Amino acid sequence: MLVVFVFGEGPGFEVCQGVWVWGVGVSGGGVAGGVVVGVGVGVVSQEGSVSEALGTDTRLLLHPTDDIPDRPGQRYKRRYDLQETARKLLPGYRIRVCGLVATEPGKTIKLFRGSSTAWFSGLMHCSSVWHCPVCSAKISDHRQKEIQKGLDYAIHQGMGAVLITTTFRHGIDDPLPDTLGKFAIALRRMKSGKGYKTICQRFGLDGEIRALEVTHGHNGWHPHTHAITFSKKPITGHDLTRLKRVLFARWYAICQKVGLPLPTYKNGIDVRGAKYAAEYVVKFGFAAELSKANQKKARRGGRNPWQLLEDAHNGDGRAAWLFREYAQHFKGKRQIFWSRGLRDRLAVDAECTDQEAMDFEPEEKQLVAEFSIHTWRAIVKARCIGQLVALALDENDQGRNALLGYVEHIRQTVSIFINKTMGYQTAAELDGMWEFRDVR
Repeated sequence: MLVVFVFGEGPGFEVCQGVWVWGVGVSGGGVAGGVVVGVGVGVVSQEGSVSEALGTDTRLLLHPTDDIPDRPGQRYKRRYDLQETARKLLPGYRIRVCGLVATEPGKTIKLFRGSSTAWFSGLMHCSSVWHCPVCSAKISDHRQKEIQKGLDYAIHQGMGAVLITTTFRHGIDDPLPDTLGKFAIALRRMKSGKGYKTICQRFGLDGEIRALEVTHGHNGWHPHTHAITFSKKPITGHDLTRLKRVLFARWYAICQKVGLPLPTYKNGIDVRGAKYAAEYVVKFGFAAELSKANQKKARRGGRNPWQLLEDAHNGDGRAAWLFREYAQHFKGKRQIFWSRGLRDRLAVDAECTDQEAMDFEPEEKQLVAEFSIHTWRAIVKARCIGQLVALALDENDQGRNALLGYVEHIRQTVSIFINKTMGYQTAAELDGMWEFRDVR
């Protein structure tokens, strides 16, 4: 968490101003030893202790502290922290500008608050469910609601729903692009042809919603799919076992033909009833909200991509390498697939793109703050976007006041810092400095 900004100009520089956020400020210990002193925006007058701690450092300092209570907004802040890590790991991808650049020159950036989340409006987004923890969470939430609506309608109409997991054996030496390519071919063959049509007619299958997922563990990369498969009437009891047997026999033969390692009966195909299908919708996919990531941990110590990114953020070099490999080979792949005509049969609206899902905003929302481009670039420079989202979710007035004072302090501090250290004297000269490449 960021508590105080200071700037300097040679030995013995003076502290301009500090800000207290969520009850955290700076007192006798100076910048190196902040303690809880109160709430609000105030002037820090510990010039001696700050100078002693920083010496002649003339950089803009964002001082962190660890003694912070666990607030609801912190998990959202964590997403933005991980997004920053993903930018560093993936410099050639769209995520490098996600949530940083305005959609229109001169347009203001707005911060909204909903019932349980906060977001910025007026910014470009990468809309990647594979690369970006911020975009992935919002898109997955939208997809989850669509699936839940379809499942509710099917159950109300007396239809059945089963959860079918499809996977195969894999080893540490299996290259990810090869296994992904063969897996995609096998899935297409599995769900096409006369053999599959016969299975559908026998069990009354009527389409599916399929999600692609991947984890990494002791045996390497593990691509797999989960599919909510609908039927004209509920499938229960021994019929679930019979369905698994016929699906496994077909899946085994197809894996053999395409060159995939042969699956086992225990793990190759898993078929579960409607109760498990409904539970799966609740925790929907590895790209669901990061706050639910613990519900989708891989077995036997494996990690999903967001856990790899989390470990990379904490300094794990191998996790960083694995996340880059994953990002390269999953780029452009479709995460959620609906069978043709299934949306109409389940009374679900036409499919929207990931970008449209990102642009969707709930009807009930509250405008928390509005930033000029000049102020927004100062926020980007300070790398505290996630902190603003966390503050916006603080429900009390003190949190909102702290946010406004926090933003104004960032803007003033960065502007004065640039003015003093780089010699920009006029407003026009200062505005000329606020190019994205200079403040990233």
